[in-house]
Amino acid sequence: MTMKVSPTKKDPQTWIALCWRLITEWPVHAIIICMLALVVGGVAALLLAPRMELSIGGFHLRPPLAASPPGPPRVTVPSSFANFNSVWPNANTGVDWQIFNDNKFLGRSSVWYETVPNPGVAGDHVLRVHFSLDRGLRSMVGDAYAGIFIDLNPPLGSANLSQYSGISFRAGCVEDPSAKRLRFYVNLANPDIRNYAYHEIEFTDRLHRDGSLTPLSVPFMQLRQPEWTTATDRVSSFDTSSVYRLSFFVKGDHGAGYFDLDDIEFIVAQC
Repeated sequence: MTMKVSPTKKDPQTWIALCWRLITEWPVHAIIICMLALVVGGVAALLLAPRMELSIGGFHLRPPLAASPPGPPRVTVPSSFANFNSVWPNANTGVDWQIFNDNKFLGRSSVWYETVPNPGVAGDHVLRVHFSLDRGLRSMVGDAYAGIFIDLNPPLGSANLSQYSGISFRAGCVEDPSAKRLRFYVNLANPDIRNYAYHEIEFTDRLHRDGSLTPLSVPFMQLRQPEWTTATDRVSSFDTSSVYRLSFFVKGDHGAGYFDLDDIEFIVAQC
C-alpha cells in the first residue's frame, strides 16, 4: 500500500512543495506574491481594455471611439446653392435660412421672409426678405440692421469653397420713401475670425429700387472686412477653405421695405 506524505522542506523540488512552503512557512512572502499578481493583472487589464468589450453584470464597458481629426468638419457645397424653384424657402442643400437683427445690441429692427412667385418665370419663386430698421433710443451700434443667414455645414462645420472664385445672385429692392441711408451687403463668415469682422461687400449701387432683379457677381477677392475691424481681428485675406455662413443684410439709419434674392450660385474657378 502506498502512503501519501505531505511535502516537507526536504522535498522542495516540486511545485506542490514550493506552494506548500509558501503557505505554511513563508506567509509574508505569499502575501507579497499575491499583491504582485494583482498589480500585474491590473496592468494587463488596462492594456487590453481599449481593444476589448467587457460585460460585468448589467454593465458594459466598451472601448472608446477613435478620436476625430483636429479641426471642424468641412464639406463642399454645390455650385447651384439656392434657386427657390419651389415654394419652400430653403437652399438646395435642404438647410433653412435664419434671421438676425440688432436686438442683441438694444436696437429695435425686425425682419421676416417668404417666397413669392417670380413674375418672369412661370412656377418659379424668389426669396423676399421684409425688414424694418429702427435703432431705438438705446442702441449700442452705429447703424440699425437686419438680414438673413444660412449655415453651409450645420450644425458646427465649415464648407470648403476653394473650387469657387466667387458668388453670383440676382437681387432687387423696394424701400419706403422715408427710408434713410439704406445699404445692402453680402457676407461670408470664417470661423477663425472674431467679433463678427467677417468679409463682406456692399452692392447697394447696383440694385434697382423698383424691385426688378439685377444679376450680380462678386469675386471672393473683392470681399473686405468692415472698416471698424480692429488690428487684432484683421486677417490678410479671405480664406475660402473654411467658410461656415452666408448672409445677406441691410443696414442704415431707419426705414422699411424688402429685398428679393434668387439664383444664388457659387462661381466655379477657371483653371
